[in-house]
Parts: sequence; structure tokens; C-alpha cells
Amino acid sequence: LGRRYMDNLSSPLSSYSLKTTELIEFRKMPQSLTISDADGATRIVQADLDVPAEELFLRACQIFGKKQPERYCLAKQNSSHLLSLPLSLSSQNVDSQCALMLHKKGKKIKTKLEEIEKKIKEE
Repeated sequence: LGRRYMDNLSSPLSSYSLKTTELIEFRKMPQSLTISDADGATRIVQADLDVPAEELFLRACQIFGKKQPERYCLAKQNSSHLLSLPLSLSSQNVDSQCALMLHKKGKKIKTKLEEIEKKIKEE
């Protein structure tokens, strides 16, 4: 079974012949995620996809030696999709096939983050 199809739950459970509890347990299994920083260093990290993105973000900052996490953000690599730290990785369509990037915030990214935070507050 392809993890990327199961993690985004786009297909009905019956098509996988899995019970709901089996799917939940599968999603709680740590997955290998590739994270890179702006300097080109890459690490493979084990992460539970149902945890807030903030946990992975803080771990990535620690791994790459970033002393001031507030100056960075986590995004899907080759994408303008920034991860919202309070939301789970799985709810943001992050799976083991995704490569993530630790970016240093610039003016454009700060503006995008403010838009995302405003949108979350409105919901």
C-alpha cells in the first residue's frame, strides 16, 4: 500500500480493506522524512505524521544548529507551501515522499506567514 495515498485519506478506507483503527495506527508509525537547510545540508528524520509541524520544525532547527528558530520556517521543498506549525503534518499533506526545507525567513516569507496565521484565526 502506498503511504502517500493513505496519509492524505483521499480514497475510502474500504478500498484498502483496512479498519479505521488500523489506519490510525499506521499513521502513528514514524515515517522517514528528508529535511534540508538553506546551506544544502540534508538529514533524514523519523517523525510521526499526526504531530504538530512545530515538533518537527524545532527538531530540524536543533539538528541544523539554528539557535534562533523564530528566524526560520519549514516548507515543502520546491514549493511555496509553508507549513503551519500548529497543524499536524498529515493534515498538510506531508508524507514520506515529501522533502522539506528549513528556510530563513525573508520579507516575502514573513508576509506569507502572516496571511496563513490570519486565515487560521478566521477559521
